[in-house]
Formats: sequence, C-alpha cells, structure tokens
Amino acid sequence: MSSIARTVIEIPINELKGVDHKFGRLTKFNMKNIPEKFKDEISKTREFCFEDIRPMCVIQSIGIKNITDEEVELEDGSVLHGTLPPVLLAESSEVIAFVTTLRKRNESVAAEDSMISEFFVDAWSSAIISSADSWLLNEIRRTMRKKGLFATISWCPGQNNFPMINQRNIFEILKPEELGVQLTKSYMISPVKSVAGIVGLARSEDTRRLNACNFCDLKDNCPSNKSDSCYLGNEFYEDIN
Repeated sequence: MSSIARTVIEIPINELKGVDHKFGRLTKFNMKNIPEKFKDEISKTREFCFEDIRPMCVIQSIGIKNITDEEVELEDGSVLHGTLPPVLLAESSEVIAFVTTLRKRNESVAAEDSMISEFFVDAWSSAIISSADSWLLNEIRRTMRKKGLFATISWCPGQNNFPMINQRNIFEILKPEELGVQLTKSYMISPVKSVAGIVGLARSEDTRRLNACNFCDLKDNCPSNKSDSCYLGNEFYEDIN
C-alpha cells in the first residue's frame, strides 16, 4: 500500500517563498534597488500574476520493487531509467512522482501589450512555478515525517543521468492531463511552466546532501556559477526538524 494515493492539490500562491528573489535572479534586478523606470511595471505584473495564476500539482507514491545499476522497477510495473535513480532511491522503499504546473485564468492576456510586460510576466511565472515546486517538496517532507518517513531531494527528467524518457513514465503514472498538462513526442511538457519529477521515501534520513550541482558535468567549470538556468526547486527547503 502506498503512502500517498493519487492526489490533486491547488498550491496556495500566497504561501510561496522566494518568488521575488527568483524573479530578481531571472531578470538580473536587485530587488532592493529596482531602477525607478521599472518599478511600476514590475509591481503591476507581479500583482497581475498573483491574481491570474493558480499553481496546481498531482502526486502519488508507488512502492519500489527492484533496483539495479541503471533502473528502478516500481510495484506497478513502471520503470525509472538512468544511473541517477538507483543512487537517489538506494535507501527508499517508495518513490513519489509529481507534476506541478500553472493554471492561468487569462491564458492569452499579458499584463500589458508590450515586450517588457511580457518579459516580466514570463519571469514571474518562472519564479512562481519554481517556488510552487519548493512548497510541494516541503509539504511532502512535513507530511511524511509525521508517518515516520523521510523524503529525499527531488530529481527531474533531463537532469544529469535521469533521461527525458522518464517524463513519459511519470505521466503514465499520474495522468496529469486533467490539469491541462500534455507531453509531446519529444518528452517536452506543455505548458512550459510545468515540472515533473520524483522524490524517494525512506525509513531513515538521507544524510548524503545530494544536489543537482554535484552531479552536473559542468560543476567544476560552471559558466555562471549556479546559473539561473539551473533548476531551483530545492533551493528553499525548510528546516522542519
């Protein structure tokens, strides 16, 4: 029996942490010292996005049946491919699959009909989906801790040693189409402001401090020192001890 039945959650946007910080990183603005000519537009687009966007997610846990060097077989017959899942899930008894996305009330409307407004709306949306993903991971950690289980960090298809084909496996498990989320033939998610991934569940805490940067091929020569293009989902993990 899995610890988490398939569940659809609306993530409370006003509880998200780090949105302004991530927007600043994406746009290269110092959020404590925004140039005067951009203040109104940044404020206006932020308000627009927080009113327009509904972060949503679907999650489910499945027991792990077998682990080899290059795949993890789940109890429902699904298989996670790549050399990373066996490392991440080495001590786990279950894996949580999740898809997080943004629903918009005005899908075709930007805050203003201008390129700068569209740029800011896009950056706010990216910051919100990343922070929504962090909210979900922290909620998983808190909820599972009450059951005596410990969650690993999350990992997403496309990250090092976790091939994109795993997007299809996650979609087959969760069927997130009811949230308006689709998968293309090339394993890309639509809408683009969406994240799919996995988290392990174990009886003991993972003390290895795994993170994406440690497994990245560019870790020794990162072109921008924690590039803003890197995945930011684990950045705002809370201390729940």
